[in-house]
Amino acid sequence: MGNTRLRGDSVMSDYTYDVFINGCGTVGRPLARKLHDLGFRKVLVSVKSAGTMEHEVLEKQRFASMVKETGFDVLIAKGGSPLEEFHKYGIYPLGYVEDYIFENGIKIGVIVDGTPNEKSALKQKETVYDKLNGSDRKTPVIFSGGSPKDIAPNYLGAPNCSGDVDRDHLLSLPYVRNVSCNATYLATLLSLVGNAIDWGDVDIINAFLQRRIADPHETHKPLGRGVTADISNPKEEGVITKYVHDVRSVYPAIKDVPFYVLPTKNPWRHFHYSQTLITFKSTITKRDAEEIREEFRKYPLAISYEQKKLSMNRVINAITMLGIPDAKITSPIYRVTWLNPRQVFIDGLTPQQLIDGPSKTIYIIEQLKKFASFQSAFNHVVNGITEGGKPILEFNEMLTQLINQD
Repeated sequence: MGNTRLRGDSVMSDYTYDVFINGCGTVGRPLARKLHDLGFRKVLVSVKSAGTMEHEVLEKQRFASMVKETGFDVLIAKGGSPLEEFHKYGIYPLGYVEDYIFENGIKIGVIVDGTPNEKSALKQKETVYDKLNGSDRKTPVIFSGGSPKDIAPNYLGAPNCSGDVDRDHLLSLPYVRNVSCNATYLATLLSLVGNAIDWGDVDIINAFLQRRIADPHETHKPLGRGVTADISNPKEEGVITKYVHDVRSVYPAIKDVPFYVLPTKNPWRHFHYSQTLITFKSTITKRDAEEIREEFRKYPLAISYEQKKLSMNRVINAITMLGIPDAKITSPIYRVTWLNPRQVFIDGLTPQQLIDGPSKTIYIIEQLKKFASFQSAFNHVVNGITEGGKPILEFNEMLTQLINQD
């Protein structure tokens, strides 16, 4: 589809707003920019607190910059700061979410719920989304991965493996969820490996997630010493359930493969570090490992790291050189290593919360434009979105060269 853009005034003209991002903070703000990249102009965004703490002020300044750049309309969550509190940032809200939408008969094409916690998500579902879905029309809602499972038990797939799930079924549902950033990382990793191998040849998959403890801008949160998972049995339910079940839900090709995930938290702010060990039933050669590595090289929304030692500082420095603050990028970073004739080791970095942006964007344009296939929607998004003001393919190529140069 080349660089064809979706024009916001022609996507679904009977909607007042094509997209409503309810809770446009750390995750929602870059998603809003990506929608703007794709030509969406009829977008509504909401925030809650104006805030007085240093990190809150910085967040609102970033939000104000995005609003000025895009021209998107703004609402405030009820119970948050008075409307006038946002004027000092140059933000002039239209009103409060519930009042504005229902008093003005607002019609919305797709809602992205970015509210900060399960309690907030449930409240928005009960006070806004259920009412919109109670009419004779469907207003689909995408919840973030941290939302309660009983709100939306059906997951929206990770960028690469969305085509492996029943898209028609997902597009017909009023509520779906994204898997978390780390589950998206793992699902994308395994789907790329699956392009090069037969899962029937795999004996076991063991993953170790070293999760960061805070966002880079959350300097008010002490790093501490990190938290190690308390485990007596590595296969114990409750330790592995969340990530294993989430990944299987969006990448069913591994449903019969033993798969375990051990998560911890660690005292740093940039990225999550992931290690995955794939053990095969029979011999795997260095050439086989090279074929797996090639899948990561050619996938447009991944970075292939090929230095002998993976260095988070090297990646952060390279991203900073390309003008991205706080290592906030979209594409995951992978390094494939052949260990021995039975095992391949893949480690890498999960971006800071933004990895699910393409997945949500694909879902939105599928809902509004009714693309003929997932692949056509995927291509449209990849060709249309930017990273650091550059087309994402160009940015990823530059970042790959920087982190792999001697």
